Amino acid sequence: MRQLPAAQADDLYELVSVAARRSLILSSNSAPSGWFPLFPTPVVAESLLDRLINTSH
Repeated sequence: MRQLPAAQADDLYELVSVAARRSLILSSNSAPSGWFPLFPTPVVAESLLDRLINTSH
């Protein structure tokens, strides 16, 4: 996987932050731990994954 540009990483974070309050279906062929290299800032990756994992069913 290649790293997302900062603007795209921020956009994905915003999308997940807003959608996490509602319903969101997300599919990936990578484990959550494999998402960290996508983000230029580990804090953003951790926060995004925390929002997704803690509210998932």
